[in-house]
Amino acid sequence: MGVKFTRMLKSNGWFGALLMTGVAACSGHGMTGAGGAGGAGGAGGAPDVCKNSQDVAPGMLCVRGTMTTDANNNAMEVLKVGDPLKLQVVPRGCWSSACTLTELATCSIHGAGPFVAEAKFCIGSNGVCSLPDCSGARHAICEAPTRLIAGQHTVTLGQLNIGFTVPGTLPAFGLCTGSPF
Repeated sequence: MGVKFTRMLKSNGWFGALLMTGVAACSGHGMTGAGGAGGAGGAGGAPDVCKNSQDVAPGMLCVRGTMTTDANNNAMEVLKVGDPLKLQVVPRGCWSSACTLTELATCSIHGAGPFVAEAKFCIGSNGVCSLPDCSGARHAICEAPTRLIAGQHTVTLGQLNIGFTVPGTLPAFGLCTGSPF
């Protein structure tokens, strides 16, 4: 069983990166994106951790490396033998920064070959959602408790699956699969 590391960050970074690469855009007004209702607690059930918000599924999984530049001063990320596996997980949906409250954004990594990740997002709203900027929800960042070894690796988070090679290079802002939209 892996050790869980949690760090919550504003999603402005990934959204800005996606806009710069033309991968994502957000239109419409207010808050969109479906997530189921939080799980029911009770006898034998898991406690409802999304008390004041909704349970939102992960939408995008990214393998992250150490940011650097190449000889032409282009941004990129590198993965080296001995580095921990770092993941960034983005919740599904377009969440307005005018009203979104992130109650929980967490992820963890287990195993070493293949890696298996888990993520949990509890997101709600407060007030009028009038700004359609898709940067209101927080994403989760986690590190594996084990170090990367040379070779090809995979990491799976539900239906999201991504392969990567160590040592290797990644695009700036990581190697990603899935979409928050």
